[in-house]
Amino acid sequence: MLSFNRFVGAYTETQSYRVSLSNRYKKFFIWGWGGFPKNLVTQVSLYVILINLITINQVFAKQDTKTYQMEYLRQLEYSADQYDCLTPLITMESRWNLRAVNGSHYGLPQGRSKFLATADYKAQITWHTKYIKHRYGTDRFGVANACGAWSHWLMKGWH
Repeated sequence: MLSFNRFVGAYTETQSYRVSLSNRYKKFFIWGWGGFPKNLVTQVSLYVILINLITINQVFAKQDTKTYQMEYLRQLEYSADQYDCLTPLITMESRWNLRAVNGSHYGLPQGRSKFLATADYKAQITWHTKYIKHRYGTDRFGVANACGAWSHWLMKGWH
């Protein structure tokens, strides 16, 4: 027996329907064989599973982003000022994608080196830190001048 409540005006009307299926068809409809399940809980569960499968790569990408950020912070000798300048630079260059490609530029730093196309994240970050030190020098504490690279990127659109 199924009951449905329907709000009509100022009162609630209850209607009851008798549903009878043979045992052969109950098994068919309960387990959802032969098509999409008729059970609302099962439908919602399937939607949740599908959404999780679609977004699972983004979840792992966020975890990788945190790993890359911690490695950059370590290689910048925990300088908060330089790290604050480096974060938007990497976001604009590669969106923290280790395998980003833009023409002949590869990896997190979008450097013009074939080495970056196959390097792991630590090697790419080391390469980028050395590049920044070579091109923009160091700050007063001897840390790679990421703020110089960021200001150059703001003026020219590249670093």
